[in-house]
Amino acid sequence: MNRHSALSAFLIILFIFASCISVNAAENATTRPDIIIKISRLNQAINAIDKMAAADMDQPTSAPSFFFRSLLFGTDWIDPDRPIVIGIDFKNMAPGAKPKMAALIPYTRQNEDFHISYNAVSKIDHYIVSLPPDEGNVVSDQMAYDLARASLKKPDGMLSMELAASQLLNKADSQIQKMLLELDSKLDDQTTPANNLTPEDINKLLKNLINTAKQLEMFSVGIDITDADLIIFSDALALQGTDLSKLFTRSAASKTSHMGKYTPKHHINFKSASYDFKGMLTFFNTMFGEFYKKIGIDLADIENMASYFTGEMAGGMSFNGSSPNMDMDIEMIAVLNKTEKTGAEFLETVYLPWMLDYGQNIASFYNQHTPGEKVKNIFSTTSESKVLDHKVFGVECEIPVMMPDIAPKNTIKFHFRTTAVGNLLLTASSDERLEQLIQIAGTLEKQPYDGPLMKMDIDLGAYLDAIRKMIPETASGMDFNFPDLGSLAYTLDMEKGKLSNKYIIKIDDIRSMVSAFKQAAASMVAENESGYGEEQSFSQSAPTILQHSLKGPKPKPKKEDTAEFWLDKGLLYATYGNDREAIKFYKKALHIDPNNSRSLFNIGLSYSSLGNYDMAISTLNRALSLAPDNGDYHYGLGWIYLLKGEPAKAMEYIRTAADLGNPDARKYLIKNQ
Repeated sequence: MNRHSALSAFLIILFIFASCISVNAAENATTRPDIIIKISRLNQAINAIDKMAAADMDQPTSAPSFFFRSLLFGTDWIDPDRPIVIGIDFKNMAPGAKPKMAALIPYTRQNEDFHISYNAVSKIDHYIVSLPPDEGNVVSDQMAYDLARASLKKPDGMLSMELAASQLLNKADSQIQKMLLELDSKLDDQTTPANNLTPEDINKLLKNLINTAKQLEMFSVGIDITDADLIIFSDALALQGTDLSKLFTRSAASKTSHMGKYTPKHHINFKSASYDFKGMLTFFNTMFGEFYKKIGIDLADIENMASYFTGEMAGGMSFNGSSPNMDMDIEMIAVLNKTEKTGAEFLETVYLPWMLDYGQNIASFYNQHTPGEKVKNIFSTTSESKVLDHKVFGVECEIPVMMPDIAPKNTIKFHFRTTAVGNLLLTASSDERLEQLIQIAGTLEKQPYDGPLMKMDIDLGAYLDAIRKMIPETASGMDFNFPDLGSLAYTLDMEKGKLSNKYIIKIDDIRSMVSAFKQAAASMVAENESGYGEEQSFSQSAPTILQHSLKGPKPKPKKEDTAEFWLDKGLLYATYGNDREAIKFYKKALHIDPNNSRSLFNIGLSYSSLGNYDMAISTLNRALSLAPDNGDYHYGLGWIYLLKGEPAKAMEYIRTAADLGNPDARKYLIKNQ
């Protein structure tokens, strides 16, 4: 692959899905590119890719940092304080037409090798490169200006993509209309419309979706990586004066909160500030109400109930039980708007009757789409009681969970008790917990609040375990309990016409999750495996750690006082990604047999998988001191030095491994001559 093609692959892969949009519109001048992609903190991004490559035991590939830095003639000349910016503009959207694409590479000093090789245009502090660089296209002054302007704006994350939503949709209008006409024709050929929906209904729904999207000036998505966290974010900026712009703006009431002293502790916990919930439902009912009504869901009923709530609430839920019946514990405190009916009267005459009617509608919808035993109502009332002089009403909920051909009769069940204290609606799974919530409610006061509109945290282990338990073991083949996997934090906010979403998860939790899924997979196949080998091995095509072998004759049972026992146990854990535990078992083997070079070798490979290259190198050097003529050990050190970004040092060990007869090292040298 020549450098021109390689650079194209490096940059274009980031937005290949965007450049494949098949739309049709007349040429139309724009004030900015239709799509802007930003890559910031390049070295940190490349190092993060290195770590992921090291942890991925299934991908035989050379160190990405070595490839990227070679591709760009090094990265030390690139300005770390400004992002690389890629612009895509669909000037001509006729079928087969290519968009105009260009990249801005900021620099602290010029790089003549890059300049000449990619025919880059040099500006005061950056290069402009046409994409693909080997096609000889000229970047327009407007595109160059737009990229330079975008590079001056502080990026939101390590990698982000911005789409000029309304601009793109307006350009694509003729192609969209053609698509809708073709869809009409196909739907007309159907003799029996599904769910009483006519082609006109579906066409109207799609048009409303498109018209809603046209109210978005910008939509962006991206990721950011810190030393501890992976952050995924998205923003939607509405055009000024549109209905979406009004919805995406917080009211003054959302800057206060009653929930400061209430902190639920469940598998899933949430808090939200005051928000025009009814206004949001009114918008959706206007746009999509007719469609939903035809499939059995009346948004107007939900909209009407929303008028009783301010939108401020907090609560949580936890999962219990297993298939075929899952139970949930729930609790919530919600703030009510001032109405004529309050307290027990509101619950008895407004809230509970509405809930029963709504449950019956959902049951009807379920029965229309599900064969077999019919559901009468999702909700049913249970006994009443009195707690601290407050009248309490009981409700039971049974929600069918559709899993065709697996568990069609699965249900999620929960019951709750509910009462009202002033303008607060309280819900809990028992009268005992409801009594505690009543006492908490007495301490709640309105206070200033400057946090996000909504926040939520999810216990990942408990959540995944609940999903697993919905599927019977006889169908899933999985007898495995997910361990503590940390939590996922989610926030939603609105300000001045912009809706923002953010997901945050600890990087260590991601590694634990990968390990847990691999161990879950192991639990499904362990009984069918015939045994496992005695060492970690390398791929036959490139310097990377391969999955630990699970092939070969079944070994004889080993006693726990032998190094082989702990070495085998470590290998099994490492095979499925749990390198931290694997290292503990390897060290037990090493304690029994301090001169076991294979234990040291495997410890080094596991440290490499965890991204701890210094410990990996130190440990593999100890293995080499015991077995200096082992080609695997030299090849392993070469691979780790590649990951660490020291290619010259890596080649020393790879050449030595080849001289010692290691076939992988020889193939690598031939491939990378």
